Amino acid sequence: MTIFLLLIGILQTPADKNPSVAWAQVGYIFEWAVSFDLTLAPLAYTILGEVSSTRLRSQSIAIGRNAYTLCQLTAQVVQPYFMNPGHSGLKGRTGFIWFGTSFPTLIWAIFRLPETKDRTYEELDILFEREVLLTKFASYKLDINDEMKC
Repeated sequence: MTIFLLLIGILQTPADKNPSVAWAQVGYIFEWAVSFDLTLAPLAYTILGEVSSTRLRSQSIAIGRNAYTLCQLTAQVVQPYFMNPGHSGLKGRTGFIWFGTSFPTLIWAIFRLPETKDRTYEELDILFEREVLLTKFASYKLDINDEMKC
């Protein structure tokens, strides 16, 4: 999705001279929206529910969803000002602005978001308790039965 934002921004320069290039921008906007709606939008709930500690899950979800909503509201308010020729008039170059927020978020997710596949909530709590590196979550061997004996 980050690459779609970059392409939207890059295509604005030829779109100023050739209006048919704007259709490519529309295609990338559509692909970005579909990708977002099918991946990140629903996954935000899942990630919050799995990664937060069991004890603080409801508070983590409330804070996370409120932060997400505030960011979305802010983006929806400022985007028309970025696009409107009477204000910033950036048009498709707003892709560069959103790329600037999306790329660091992508880097953060790659290095800081733990892999929770095939892990129970209890196992995740134990991994966090043991301070296992997030990059090792997927490969870390954990015998839950040994943990219960302690």
